[in-house]
Amino acid sequence: AKELEKQYDVKRREYVASLSSDSNVEMKEDMSWLACGDISLSSAQCKRVLQRVTLFKNLREKILPMKEELPKLLTEARLSTTLPSWWIPSEHDTALIHGVVKHGFGQWEKICSDPELPFLAIAEERMKSGVATIPS
Repeated sequence: AKELEKQYDVKRREYVASLSSDSNVEMKEDMSWLACGDISLSSAQCKRVLQRVTLFKNLREKILPMKEELPKLLTEARLSTTLPSWWIPSEHDTALIHGVVKHGFGQWEKICSDPELPFLAIAEERMKSGVATIPS
């Protein structure tokens, strides 16, 4: 068991190092625990943590500084067939970005119930009109 634990730790260190070099993410001192002997994190969990850190870094450094131009840039965005018919990229993508920054990635209920974002009003309107129903 000790040998497997040691092999796992070596593989995790190699994997985390490859992720950080592939995405040009510099390992910070406060992230050093990802590459140390903490066996409670799998390689997949380490990868998700690094992806989330990269996502928020990009949001804060690249997207948010363009917040004034963002709606105009998103008017040219291609609509996906998986989006709801009411989705307007220039409005809803911008709101979604602000919601993720404000509430956190994966906090969809908080984002959708935030009165400062358009999603709550849309849901309420759709409920009133009978377009959306709550499953029983």
